[in-house]
Amino acid sequence: EKLPKEEQEEMSAIRVGFITYNKVLHFFNVKSNLAQPQMMVVTDVGEVFVPLLDGFLVNYQESQSVIHNLLDQIPDMFADSNENETVFAPVIQAGMEALKAADCPGKLFIFHSSLPTAEAPGKLKNRDDKK
Repeated sequence: EKLPKEEQEEMSAIRVGFITYNKVLHFFNVKSNLAQPQMMVVTDVGEVFVPLLDGFLVNYQESQSVIHNLLDQIPDMFADSNENETVFAPVIQAGMEALKAADCPGKLFIFHSSLPTAEAPGKLKNRDDKK
């Protein structure tokens, strides 16, 4: 709610978008005219693409209720998931593709907590070799 804005502007021009991931990528449509956020899943992590342009990067003030709804739902969406493999490089690639498609500069904030071990570009191996 405290996004930076130009002095003469009423609202911030910054747009936000949301992707969650494990072995696949989940893109969220948070367009302001939706009652609920919509999730689109990209399973091909070898050749990542952005499944939607309209509704992915949105103005926070316009889509505030849908964004808050999404943020409330995310913990419940994946609460029963037993997935323990994750990707990482495809997430960065997807974020960059979204910024290119929107023809705008931007920043990616990625919150990642495990080694990316799923079969995908950027896969890492655990260094703890017991031998």
